[in-house]
Amino acid sequence: MITDGGYPSEGVRETANKFDVNIVSTNVRGKSPEEGNLNSNDFEYDESGLIESCPMGERPTSQKLKDGDLVANFDFKICANCPLGKDCIALSKNQSRLVVDENRRWLDNREDNYYTPEYQELCNLRPAVEGLMEKLKPMWKNGRTRFRGLKKVRNRMVLRGIGLNFRRYSSWKLIQLYKNLSKSFSKFIFEISCHFRVENYFAFLR
Repeated sequence: MITDGGYPSEGVRETANKFDVNIVSTNVRGKSPEEGNLNSNDFEYDESGLIESCPMGERPTSQKLKDGDLVANFDFKICANCPLGKDCIALSKNQSRLVVDENRRWLDNREDNYYTPEYQELCNLRPAVEGLMEKLKPMWKNGRTRFRGLKKVRNRMVLRGIGLNFRRYSSWKLIQLYKNLSKSFSKFIFEISCHFRVENYFAFLR
């Protein structure tokens, strides 16, 4: 399921896991890995799931793994002077503690996968429907229609959506034909006339 960046949450994750659905979010909040931020995947783990060391090689002073949830404490004095401290998710104002539960692993795996070519290819499959919603809004009377009635408004929205799609397709087709102008001039002229017919229809829907 390909969604926008605001859709994923802990509840969505649990439901997706229940039905074996992979959530592909087109945006990940926070800083990107290129800016240096660390996540739970940057820590070294042993075969049992316990942390062997942090990215700077420091071992936890204590840690506990229960039901798949890991809580690891580090020496706050050492972490406070660490050059990676400002980017480390374990370091806070008063302590240095890393909590890695199922949701944390899911978020960090999403962040790591987000910058791979395979993930970006999936993100490109989602159309930018937000722009379409803006275009559907009438351009007068603060977005109100000139008539009342649920059926009339619904039909108006459907027709305007069809007009928008025709307009976008004709514009795309016009560009493609322009590139091949020397190959088919007569077809190019015919498509131009079709394009202006669509434009006139779109103007009528306004």
